[in-house]
Amino acid sequence: MTKRIFLLAALLLIFITPADSVLKEKDLARTLGVLKAELQANYEQQQAFMQSYEQQGMQQHQQLVWYMHQCEQIGLMLYSQSTDNTFDMAYACQQAANLKRDLDNRNSKMRQYDKIIARLKQEIERTDNLIRSLKRMPPVIDADSILSASDSVLLQAIDSLASKKDSLLVARNSMDEESVEILEEENNEIPEEEEDNLEPLFLTRAQQKDRNACLLFADTIRNNMQHFLENLEAENAYYQSVREKVHELDEFAQSRYKLLQDNIFRNGGANYFRILASLPMQIMMVKSTIDMKYKPFEGHGKLYSEWRGATVLFISIFLIFYLALSLGISYIVLRWLLPKKWRGPDFKTKRMMLNNIVGIALFAIIVMVLRATVQRNFIQMGTGLIINIAWLLEAIFLSLYVRLKGDQMRHAAIIYMPLMLLSFIVILFRIVLIPNALVNLIFPPILLAFSIWQYFVSKHHRQYLPMLDKFYTNITTAAMFFACIAAWIGYTLLAVQVMIWWTFQLAAIMTITFIYDLTKKYESRYLLKHLGANLTSTSERLDLLKRVKKGDFIDQTWFYDLFCKTLVPILAVASVLVSIYWAAEVFEMTSLCQKVFKKDLVNLTGLIRISLYRICMAAALFFIFRYINYAIRSFYLHYKKQYVGSNEAINKTLARNIIAIVCWGLYIIIVLVLFRVPKGGISIVSAGLATGLGFAMQSILENFFYGISLMSGRIHVG
Repeated sequence: MTKRIFLLAALLLIFITPADSVLKEKDLARTLGVLKAELQANYEQQQAFMQSYEQQGMQQHQQLVWYMHQCEQIGLMLYSQSTDNTFDMAYACQQAANLKRDLDNRNSKMRQYDKIIARLKQEIERTDNLIRSLKRMPPVIDADSILSASDSVLLQAIDSLASKKDSLLVARNSMDEESVEILEEENNEIPEEEEDNLEPLFLTRAQQKDRNACLLFADTIRNNMQHFLENLEAENAYYQSVREKVHELDEFAQSRYKLLQDNIFRNGGANYFRILASLPMQIMMVKSTIDMKYKPFEGHGKLYSEWRGATVLFISIFLIFYLALSLGISYIVLRWLLPKKWRGPDFKTKRMMLNNIVGIALFAIIVMVLRATVQRNFIQMGTGLIINIAWLLEAIFLSLYVRLKGDQMRHAAIIYMPLMLLSFIVILFRIVLIPNALVNLIFPPILLAFSIWQYFVSKHHRQYLPMLDKFYTNITTAAMFFACIAAWIGYTLLAVQVMIWWTFQLAAIMTITFIYDLTKKYESRYLLKHLGANLTSTSERLDLLKRVKKGDFIDQTWFYDLFCKTLVPILAVASVLVSIYWAAEVFEMTSLCQKVFKKDLVNLTGLIRISLYRICMAAALFFIFRYINYAIRSFYLHYKKQYVGSNEAINKTLARNIIAIVCWGLYIIIVLVLFRVPKGGISIVSAGLATGLGFAMQSILENFFYGISLMSGRIHVG
């Protein structure tokens, strides 16, 4: 799409580039000849581009027609959805938001058309003036429509000159024969090439021929440009109509998003005890809702929908069957088919975790193959979600496999199994676009059962895990109980969101922990050995590690320090926003993420504005400035030891103070600007920074003046 736009724009720019530009030649005859040649070249170039333009223009028009059809289809889908089906409504709203975003991206490219249209109008006006100028040359062509009042006066002057010429001819005829003979002899001396110059007020036949050729080419070029202009204006008008419809859809979708947001986070629904009190009626309502949503159409001939009936049943059975099949194949391979030479000493204790890793990876690959071979909207949507959640679970299990020891892996797999299965169930709910009534009926008891399961497995197995994983386990249990309570008091959809969010957040945390653990292994196995190859005792290695942390080897460890001290913490900060975005993407609510991220948590007018996005930015900048302070200080001390000596303690202290004050003072100023603190507060911080620099310089200034006084005491008169 974008390539076609750029190609079409390039063709049009070449098409309207003025090639018919002449400079002042020797005389009018040569100017007309050069103009004819250039107009002919421009005409031939236009003819060569016309076919390419027609083809590209047709593709552009088909693309706009596709946008119009998508707009109409999404409009029907959006306006027909009920708020009782949250997943359906969210999907329709997201489709409208995606269409608007795609069209907005196209709009940035369509601005080139505005420039081309303006350029075409300028070129048409210029060509009209050129044609008019050619026609005005005497003898005039189409005088009634071309000549102005000033042109008429000019022609009258030309006619008067012609009449005077005729009177001169009559006078010449009345001359005596001797005078006539003398005049004829003078005329015979005029060269043949100058005979055409005897009548300078009119074009000669050769010049008229060139003028007519110029008019022919100029008229054709002008008509071609007018044709292209009309096509572009028609396409632009069609695009604007599509854009208006898409904006109407998006406005309605945003209002529906607001309603969904209120239903999820504010209004809620009936608590589960009221549902249990009217259980028979609730079951009957759920059965009716399921029939309306999933039952195939009857009595409508061959009418078929891929969002109900066999397709929904197929995707559900497919996911469950192939997940079990993948885990089964993985177990068979690891249990019996894997060669013994590939099995380590603790393979049996790691086999359970390894089975999960291989099985989920195989399942994700199978789903990716299905997604690539079946081109149906429902299959594409469902398999896309499954692939995302599968690779996230893969990241969790892989992190546990790398970080934990053999027996710890078994306990970790048992602890995290409730969360994994519950996440799979929630994703299955999302794939089949389960109605609200069914979610409200079955999800609270499911959450209660999984919460109890999570509590008992955590209680019996978390003591075998490292401290960090114990912390993750406690948060997982707390998140599950929070979701359970929310579901039982009527906020079922909020509970669904919380579980999916924590699954994504846990996957991100596990991945970052895995990266951090790898850096520590690199530090102990390679970095310390490289820096201290001759060290043998543990105390020496610990002392070397302290020196590395202080930055004594900054010339060799600067990139490692950058990765550990800056990039990994920034990834941890970014994981908060990314996990929220991924969770919103599962429920087709990514359009709300920007509003949520930038919504002011604290908004004191004229004082400060704090949002989630600004907090994350301030945290990321903290790690950046921390490394800048550490790197500058360490490089300074390293090169000072190398080139100056080690007895400059005062200067080292001064350097540390100045570097720290400048770095952290600049950080505070940037954060205050980020939080929209008024200029008065920033001025106070700047004054504090200057004062701090003054105190840092105090000792060196005192020594300077003290040295001057000593030197002054040694100077005597004479």
